[in-house]
Amino acid sequence: MGTSEHSQPVTHFKRRAASAIAIASGAALALAACAPSGDSGDAATDESKPVTLSVASFLIDGTPNADMVHWWMDYVEEESGGSITFDYFANESLCPGAEIVQCVSDGRADLGVTVPSYTPDKFPLQNLSALPFMTDDNAAMMRAFYTLGQESEPFADESARIGLKALGYWPAGASLFGSKTPLESIEDLEGIRIRAVGDGLLSAMEAVGASPVALTAGEMYEGVERGVIDAVANNIDAPISYKLTEVLDHWTDTGYGHYITIGLWISQSVYDSLSAEQQAVIDDAEEKLNTGTGIEAFAKTAATQCDYMIEQENVSLVRWADADIAEFKKVTGTKAKDTWVKAAEAAGVAEAAEVLERYEELLAEYGSDEDSRVAPLADCAERFANER
Repeated sequence: MGTSEHSQPVTHFKRRAASAIAIASGAALALAACAPSGDSGDAATDESKPVTLSVASFLIDGTPNADMVHWWMDYVEEESGGSITFDYFANESLCPGAEIVQCVSDGRADLGVTVPSYTPDKFPLQNLSALPFMTDDNAAMMRAFYTLGQESEPFADESARIGLKALGYWPAGASLFGSKTPLESIEDLEGIRIRAVGDGLLSAMEAVGASPVALTAGEMYEGVERGVIDAVANNIDAPISYKLTEVLDHWTDTGYGHYITIGLWISQSVYDSLSAEQQAVIDDAEEKLNTGTGIEAFAKTAATQCDYMIEQENVSLVRWADADIAEFKKVTGTKAKDTWVKAAEAAGVAEAAEVLERYEELLAEYGSDEDSRVAPLADCAERFANER
């Protein structure tokens, strides 16, 4: 098969998402069609005028993260009585992943879904998610970020200063390493060229002697196929959605935990153009997305991903022994945290150390609830150990 088939996977939208054909005229028409009616500058009235909002997303449909976004849109459409609908552009079909924040900021899209660390200069505090060995619990991290957004003015200001309203941040999934040869300990990471994003993961790879390469998710397959990289660090979506099991057999949970967040934003001007009733629906959906209901949609799809992995006869998935994880953590040390604090302070966040301390407190608080825990990778590694 040609490499382009893998670097741009086929998607299947769950709603009437605009199937953006990659031609300039089509993109221009789509942008015009998707502009919200509120853009006219009319003040919000008690009577909600129907609006169709465009959503630029880097996510591939059928993944847990995408299904959570679809749940959110479905909820908004239903609760608004159809006065808010969405044209959803998946898989970077409206804007490239690294440009989605700018696309929403400059009006090419009304909402955006992408990775904040693609533009770390805009979101220094969001790089908290990149710090190693913090947690592998999706639900705990999502609630921690939501609480920080409510409590911390600097945290909320990251979006506000570029004209965005943050609706949610959640971890893409615990870090999963895919490689051509087995990775049994940190010694096996030395010298390999590995796709890695996020300051914490980059720092960790450098600490063990690996050579990190910054590629977007869509570039991973071709990067392996052409020999640009020997391995990838992503999450359990990667071997499935990007068909990486075709080129990488060995998958490893190193205990690193989460390494990156995904953000959902709406243009502040678009939000302001909505009626009071429509804004109330968006606000309600935001709360439910971040406090447990949204993650249920994530967990439902995530539970099916391990089935696929186990069915692939060429694939192995193992979790390092506790001693190897402890050694990995020891080698990485506090460099990632120290670097994060310095970077945040350099970006003008005087309270960076306090934000980090509060983040760790929140992770401990929310992570103590075993009933709400969502950790698909750890669960899958356990299944491989028991079923293979």
